[in-house]
Amino acid sequence: MFIPAYREGGGPIQAHPYYIATGTAIEKGEVVLFTTGVGVAAVDGTDFDDPALGIAAEAHTGTGSGRNIGTEILVYSDPDIVYRVVPKILSTVDSGDATSWVDAEYTAANDVFNGGHIVVVSANSVTGFAANDILNITDFANSGGDFTVTGAGGTIAAGITGYIYPGTRAVGSYAFDLDSDGTNINMKSAGGEALIIKDVAWDASKKEATVFCKLRLHQFGNHVVAV
Repeated sequence: MFIPAYREGGGPIQAHPYYIATGTAIEKGEVVLFTTGVGVAAVDGTDFDDPALGIAAEAHTGTGSGRNIGTEILVYSDPDIVYRVVPKILSTVDSGDATSWVDAEYTAANDVFNGGHIVVVSANSVTGFAANDILNITDFANSGGDFTVTGAGGTIAAGITGYIYPGTRAVGSYAFDLDSDGTNINMKSAGGEALIIKDVAWDASKKEATVFCKLRLHQFGNHVVAV
């Protein structure tokens, strides 16, 4: 899920209450929007190119009792908040060789993943690979979703799965959409407009990368313009 990391310019990070319809279901850490006359709702994660209100600071299940069916939800709606998220989107190899991990579902721009890492989740019985092996990405080609890597202990083959994390070359990119829950970045996507990557931090001990991002298109973030 998206978690507030810091506020650009300093100052406290605060959540504010907004109206939500009783039966609306929202996950904590989910990107939400506000529609006048309707209230808070989920963003369509498959087409994230419109302004959003912010990130839900609490869950609202729409069932049960108390705040879960109340008409108020807390949202981080300050346009200056930068969020952190670990983009654990699973990749499955289509084909490969000693230095190539190919997954055609990855459609980002050339070189966006350069300097990033692939962490093997399942070796699928392929010789030379084991869970938690780390491959270093030296190049990414949009055509076919081809990752050039180093560190492979064998020949990369179809069926191996892993988490693919970008490197710092992804800073400034706003081409990604959300996952189906609206709680994470879909690193396989291309074409999103609303989320911009501010930084990427690789943690070798945890074998994962944290992506820091901000709502580039924000319902409260547009500058005043002349009428």
